[in-house]
Amino acid sequence: MYDAFTRFSLLFSIASFRVEMPLKINSKIVSPALTTVDQPGDKIGRTAVRFLIQELENPTNDVMTKTVEIKTSLIVRDSSLMV
Repeated sequence: MYDAFTRFSLLFSIASFRVEMPLKINSKIVSPALTTVDQPGDKIGRTAVRFLIQELENPTNDVMTKTVEIKTSLIVRDSSLMV
């Protein structure tokens, strides 16, 4: 059984090789399987670029603050289940 630090180190190491997780990594590698939040990276990136373009087209000296809600989903795995 590995401690939490070892599990997270493993996940970060795998991510450094640009392997998509959790889709391509079998969750049995990490025990218990970790609960994660699925975030739509493509939508987050497009939204950030849209705001950047708006700022470049209409520059201001003020700090631009915007709040955007983008739907995420919780992927519940063994780490969140009651024993």
